[in-house]
Amino acid sequence: MSVSIISALDLSVPRKLKGHSRGVTDTAIVERGRNVVSCAKDGTVRLWDVGGNKQISMMGVESWSPILKMAFGATPQVPNSTSNGTTEPVLAEGEVGTQDKLLCCALQSGRFTVLDLGSKSPIYTSPASSSSALHSIALSDNYLATGSANGVISLYDIRNLGSGTTDGEGLVFRCKRNDATIEDLSFAGTSQSSAGIPDLVVATVDGLPFRLGYNGDKPHVVEELVVATEILCVTLPKLSKAGRTSSEKTGEPSGLSGAE
Repeated sequence: MSVSIISALDLSVPRKLKGHSRGVTDTAIVERGRNVVSCAKDGTVRLWDVGGNKQISMMGVESWSPILKMAFGATPQVPNSTSNGTTEPVLAEGEVGTQDKLLCCALQSGRFTVLDLGSKSPIYTSPASSSSALHSIALSDNYLATGSANGVISLYDIRNLGSGTTDGEGLVFRCKRNDATIEDLSFAGTSQSSAGIPDLVVATVDGLPFRLGYNGDKPHVVEELVVATEILCVTLPKLSKAGRTSSEKTGEPSGLSGAE
């Protein structure tokens, strides 16, 4: 399995980064693109040197659970981080801009794992859960959101995650609208919440996206994001016995009609 680097100019593929043993599920570009990160169903996160066309490092998650989605961003102030704040990790050859970067992985096991990309070490793995696989994950400043295969959305304050031994550590809220799989999550750029927590844009497998907010008491749907679509009705020209359309016989132009 490989990660393809595609040129935006001519769609050529100057690099193919090979190493994953199962399907790649997500990727992220580190700063200007000299490094990229990928995750896969083989339960690994891999850091790549694009220019050198090689793998820099590999990180595994708990029990090598398949990673279905990944969120990438700046490292917030996490109380139980392994970093002592006095030394910087030594960068490998070809490694650029990985300090103070955080990777959050949504696992098929229903857990999520937070990795420090700079030190290549895990910061937190959520406790064993009876919930279904996590299909989506999002990161914004001090908040982390996950979405499951059975429609459960969870929002966490990652400053309060704890030791990973108790379910619900750092949990701000957990809600469910229906059983539709949460395919993707993204924090909105601005917050409409009095609690100062950014809204979530939620994409579901049933094609009914919405914006989710939190007012400090309970989550609520701020806005439905369904886009109305226009249906085109097409009338095909009739064929004559000779196999030609009536417009071909008369010289009139053929095309679409009855479009609304």
